[in-house]
Amino acid sequence: MSSEAHREARVPVFARVEASGPSPLGTMYAWNLSGGGVYLKAPGLTAQDVPLGRSMHLAIALPDGGAAIEATAEVAWVDPAVRDHRGERAVGMGVRFASLPGAGLERIRRFIESFRYRVVGLGLADDDACAQAFGDLFPLHTVSTEQELFAAAQVGQVGLILLGEAQGPIRALELLRRITESREIERQPPLLYLGRQAVPAIEPMIARNARVSFARLPIEPLELRSLVRRAVEGFVADEANKVLTTERRRALDHLRRENEYLRDRVREPERLQELVGESPAMRRVFALVERVAPVSTGVLILGETGTGKDLVARAIHALSSRRDRPLLAQNCAALTEGLLDSELFGHARGAFTGAMGERAGLFEAADGGTVFLDEVGEMPPSMQAKLLRVLESGELRRVGETKARTVDVRVISATHRSLEALAASGHFRKDLYYRLRSFVIELPPLRDRREDVPVLALHFLDRLTERHGMAARGLTAQAMALLEAHDWPGNARELLHTLERLLLLAPQDGRIDADLVRETLSLEQREVPKRTLPKALEDLERSLIEAELARCGGVVARAARALGVDRSTISKRCKRLGIRVAGAGRPSLE
Repeated sequence: MSSEAHREARVPVFARVEASGPSPLGTMYAWNLSGGGVYLKAPGLTAQDVPLGRSMHLAIALPDGGAAIEATAEVAWVDPAVRDHRGERAVGMGVRFASLPGAGLERIRRFIESFRYRVVGLGLADDDACAQAFGDLFPLHTVSTEQELFAAAQVGQVGLILLGEAQGPIRALELLRRITESREIERQPPLLYLGRQAVPAIEPMIARNARVSFARLPIEPLELRSLVRRAVEGFVADEANKVLTTERRRALDHLRRENEYLRDRVREPERLQELVGESPAMRRVFALVERVAPVSTGVLILGETGTGKDLVARAIHALSSRRDRPLLAQNCAALTEGLLDSELFGHARGAFTGAMGERAGLFEAADGGTVFLDEVGEMPPSMQAKLLRVLESGELRRVGETKARTVDVRVISATHRSLEALAASGHFRKDLYYRLRSFVIELPPLRDRREDVPVLALHFLDRLTERHGMAARGLTAQAMALLEAHDWPGNARELLHTLERLLLLAPQDGRIDADLVRETLSLEQREVPKRTLPKALEDLERSLIEAELARCGGVVARAARALGVDRSTISKRCKRLGIRVAGAGRPSLE
């Protein structure tokens, strides 16, 4: 039977249900029933007790006088906060029948097919006249005591309670109060009081409760029929609206969860905006990124300089469950061994000259997140041993400390060198190499995916024009062909810098043409920088100090602490390197 068929054949019911599974679940109460499943309220349970998909055995006591129907069912959806018929907190759940014997299914179908809302009457002066007035629409079930009235109303098929004046107006008023103010009836149907004279005390109750009404006797059969019909149909509509409201809320909850999932997936464009390419080689890279991102496995990214290893690392982090925690990067070739040790693992106060206070390292700062180690092949041997310990046990020691600290980080490493060759020659620990290469992503050089050059070029031009606030520019077909034919030894980074120069040199009202591209590429080949090692180290030192001073607002003491040296050392090097803080004669020594 389809889900739509189940929906059409669903009827209200109030029935006791005994539920059990791997552990007892206790007594539940059926709220409505179909051939495909049942809506249950389970007092005393929480949503954790009935997770989606949980299997349970049900014994349903239908109000048809027969034995309990045995069925196996599984939880399809859960409403974690409802009230049961006694007003107590309960869990609501929709369960699907997984296994229902033929005889049980047949009984449920007969119950559904024969279902009719009925009217329960108490204290009526003329039962027969009432039955003749509306009995063809709704069967009249008369009772003689209040206890029988409440028992009959619990079945779930009552659309109206009809009270007469035989028990007296005072008793009728007390009964009306009991029905409307208590939770003794699971679904409170409307109440119609029939009397020969109005009872003043009932009028405020009618004003407060739209389900209570009064009709004066004698009454014409057609008028009574109309009153009963409107009352029952209004009740049925209200009950249907409750069901629709519940289903709408569930649908909105499902939509919210789906939107959360999609928002997570929308973070993927963070990767797509940077990792650009349509070649088969890049599609393989994208697939590997998506495969490894959700888990915490370490990743080794191989590729020439400028291929975008840092972008791949950021993409993996952005698509991982650690995305709300830090992603911190360190170029292992940029610092001396002592500085790298302090930068990665931190140091204690007094661990070395200039260590004025304790400092957490990169691994501690990234706890719960990701550490990206670029140019890991340049890491000194002593650092390799400490990195291996972090990878294997999550433990590290700050410089100058004996206390072990525990961190939870994912390590993504990258290099343009062959770690395999370095390990074979003894320059890189083999055990660390094997640990790092658990999942390898190799980025192809741009010369091996020339079909991506036009895509990258247009992407970079869009970014550059936006960054510089310039009008959009294009390239002529001949200019694009020259770019595509170039070998790009510096890969995508070189392409980006070349396009920035082209954009700044191109006429403001025209496209970038082939002559400008040819001239620029020729000029760049003549401008290969020639630097000695001392000059390169001096430039690196200058850039590190300038960057830290900028981050610390020009305060030398803070920059010195961050770089792991004392203030006087920084001051001397600023003077030697000619470093000045913008807007000041000299860096602040506060």
